[in-house]
Amino acid sequence: MILRISDIINDKFRLINGIYVHSDICLDSIIYKYIKKEFFHEMMQKQQLYVANRSSFSDRRERLWKENLKMIFLLTPALSSQDEKRYYMELANKIDEAYSLCISCWTFDKHKGCDESITNWKCYGEDTFRIETTIEDLIYSIRPTDKSIIISPVYYEKSEYDGTVYNAIFKKYISYQDEQEVRMCILSSEQCVRLDIDTSKLIHKVRLSPFFSIEQNKKDKEELKKLYKSLSPLVELSHMYEYQNKDIVPSQNAIP
Repeated sequence: MILRISDIINDKFRLINGIYVHSDICLDSIIYKYIKKEFFHEMMQKQQLYVANRSSFSDRRERLWKENLKMIFLLTPALSSQDEKRYYMELANKIDEAYSLCISCWTFDKHKGCDESITNWKCYGEDTFRIETTIEDLIYSIRPTDKSIIISPVYYEKSEYDGTVYNAIFKKYISYQDEQEVRMCILSSEQCVRLDIDTSKLIHKVRLSPFFSIEQNKKDKEELKKLYKSLSPLVELSHMYEYQNKDIVPSQNAIP
């Protein structure tokens, strides 16, 4: 990998506990992570945070780097020297690598005084929990690692790209702005990275999905308390309650 931490960060970042954190983020900011139940249990049992390669994400803009890559050369004046050609080819290669890094997605999830979004629940699926923590506790829950890690808010614009490696990682199309995403980027092109963590430091609350039935909520709540005693006072129900798709019975007056 030719991509280095210096290709991404600038003077807006500070180093905290070995992690580069953007200055636009307050350490006491509350953030959330939506996580599938099976991965939550794996995280608790192994004390590891699974971080996937962004090439596996469903958003095709996370993978179609060639669309943006072309713009480097479209916006570049005629290259008159070998040094210029070498610079832009190296930049193109670094941006290529930026689209193959491991990313952990978190969210501020604040919506006019409400800390919960039905859109995010639907986006991440029905069989999901939501973890609450702070930026600071996320940072200090990560045990020492040789991986380079960057945390930054995601910025949303109609034009996602301006020829920088940073924007190739932390800028998204404006249609995704309701995600209110915070990204933790790991400089690794592996299929995934598993960070050793302290979940007792990380987890403030665990919220159950609004798509679970009353019976399922009760079962999951008891199971979490039994398996992980430290979570006993931290498990809570969603403020919303939604039918699962299979439970919805169309009305006779419904429009087909």
